[in-house]
Amino acid sequence: MVVIMDKDFGELVYRSRQPHAGVLLLRLEAARSDGKVAVVEEIFGKYEKQLLGSFAVYQSGRLRIRTTQSALRESSIQGRLSDEVR
Repeated sequence: MVVIMDKDFGELVYRSRQPHAGVLLLRLEAARSDGKVAVVEEIFGKYEKQLLGSFAVYQSGRLRIRTTQSALRESSIQGRLSDEVR
């Protein structure tokens, strides 16, 4: 599982449709390091199994998880994380 903040790298991985262990793209540009760590801990605590092999994006308190097995068949999980980790 790779945790990134680079949208270009995330787009490259998503569009390539190559197998991977999982990608979590964080859209937390203004957050402090401790806030980012708290978000990642909460995401892994709640969604660890769903993240494996998937492409996930966290932004504005929402997490979107897409399976990467097929671009046509996707599974999205919308989750609101607690306000204190934003």
